[in-house]
Amino acid sequence: MTPVRPIEIILGKILPLGFVYLIDTCLLMALGYFLFDIWPKGSVVLLLAVTAFYLLLNLSWGLLVSAWAESPDQAVQTTVLIVTPQLSLSGFVFPIHSMPDWSRWIVEFVPFAHFLRIIRGIYLMDAGLADFWPDLLVIFGYLALFVVGVNRILEKLKV
Repeated sequence: MTPVRPIEIILGKILPLGFVYLIDTCLLMALGYFLFDIWPKGSVVLLLAVTAFYLLLNLSWGLLVSAWAESPDQAVQTTVLIVTPQLSLSGFVFPIHSMPDWSRWIVEFVPFAHFLRIIRGIYLMDAGLADFWPDLLVIFGYLALFVVGVNRILEKLKV
């Protein structure tokens, strides 16, 4: 038993790592600029803010999987089962417009697809918050869902 609530454990696990990943994002943006002369056409602050929320979403998803799994092997296998379809259905590997109609419907449930739309809009088209707020709502929704899920699992485990 610890004197902290499960939500405090969750935040203590995902916030520091999220900050480190955000620094990595800044380093990658700088490398893109210095090596390839590529810089976002839109707001860098908005790009970093959206990236921060998406990083927290993925970290909370990982925490949810690890809290649910009964062993480290099961957590790794579950992660592979989650990540592989996300990459295939997000538009990162295959263009969404070339997918069959039934899979385009599934794409709307993939958080990575929404994140890709946002960062492509900011980087390539100077998109603002008004241009992608529905995608951002999906990311916020998943983030809230996963944090609540981890909180419930940890409460059941009496952590």
